[in-house]
Amino acid sequence: MFHDDRGSWMTSFMSTVLLLFIFSYLYNVLLMIGGDYTRPYHISSYMGVSNSIFMKAAATGTWCGDFFTAWMVTDMMLQERLYPDWARPIRKWWNTGIRRILLFWIVVASTSFVVLFVIATDYINWDSLNRDFLHSNEISRAFLASFILCLDITIVMQDWDFPHFVGAIDVKLPGVNTAHVYFKIPKLLKTLEYWHVHISGKWFNYGILFIVILLDLNMWKNQIFYTPYQYGQYVDEFGRIYSVMDQYSLDNANSSTLTFEYRNVTINPDTKERYILGDTMMNARYHGYTKTVKMLAFVPSLAVFLTFGTMVAIYGRRAKPTQQDPYGGRLRKRRRRFNARKKWNSIRSWFQGSMPILRKWRTRRHTARETTETAHNENAVVEEGQGDGGNGEIAVVGAKAELEQVT
Repeated sequence: MFHDDRGSWMTSFMSTVLLLFIFSYLYNVLLMIGGDYTRPYHISSYMGVSNSIFMKAAATGTWCGDFFTAWMVTDMMLQERLYPDWARPIRKWWNTGIRRILLFWIVVASTSFVVLFVIATDYINWDSLNRDFLHSNEISRAFLASFILCLDITIVMQDWDFPHFVGAIDVKLPGVNTAHVYFKIPKLLKTLEYWHVHISGKWFNYGILFIVILLDLNMWKNQIFYTPYQYGQYVDEFGRIYSVMDQYSLDNANSSTLTFEYRNVTINPDTKERYILGDTMMNARYHGYTKTVKMLAFVPSLAVFLTFGTMVAIYGRRAKPTQQDPYGGRLRKRRRRFNARKKWNSIRSWFQGSMPILRKWRTRRHTARETTETAHNENAVVEEGQGDGGNGEIAVVGAKAELEQVT
């Protein structure tokens, strides 16, 4: 996956993000020399947007990334030529003409419009649809984010080119009729030379998925360190979360005014009603579990990461696929075709092979039954003789007397 110059753009991106994070702290340390004069220039975590806008943007980005990933995985499965006997009719229809391209753009346009409309306008309110039916708390939400992260890693591991990601067969990108994105960027110092940018299908797919994994990690982090006060919210005695919609209350909020006890009895001078009537009650719950308990939600993700590393260490030593051997490092799929005659012969052979066992079992059963009947008859004879013992002795004495008279 990283042989030759592959993965250089992803490595550059990760290095840039890490260095920006480190140097932002160094930058703030240098600004401390100026005291209060340079305080406005400090880099902080505030992005200048509300949490609502950021979460909507993150939800849109994760949905787009997951959609492209799911579509591309399906597209690759229907394009691959390593297993030609799998889903022949569907694959033939999918790869005829430009059907796969048209279907991609039609589906992406329609679904994107619906999803973006629902996210941006809050037309569908989950709290209104799910009122007091199936609520969540901070632990269940943390486990949900962790399992989503597990599924993201599993998508990478289920690829047939994992862990090398060296495909000997080019698979076209979704929505286009090419397997690579290739363009040139002119250099600034030497006008006669160009930078060649080449993005393969694998990196296009998993590069997007990598951004999705970062967003999912951020979502998991938010669930672990979530407190209602930081998001302009408060909870009642049952743990139900209320969101403050009054901008004046948010601008002047503190730990005493942003509580259920205060907003349930205090009157808003503008509306002449209690503050709580203008707040939004959510179906979610917050019970104040400790961070140690919530950190248990990362155990499934940690197990998947360990599995990922183990599989890379084990299967990364196998042969890589090449043009001469596209099955390198893979298991060949057996040809499975239904044949009625072969199926009947196999069933008949199975019955024929089991007949000696059945005969032996029947013989043992018949022998055991005869033995039981013989023993039963002998016991009956003995019991009958014992029951008529007096009559037997009289008969014997009479027979002896009759014999003496004849003599």
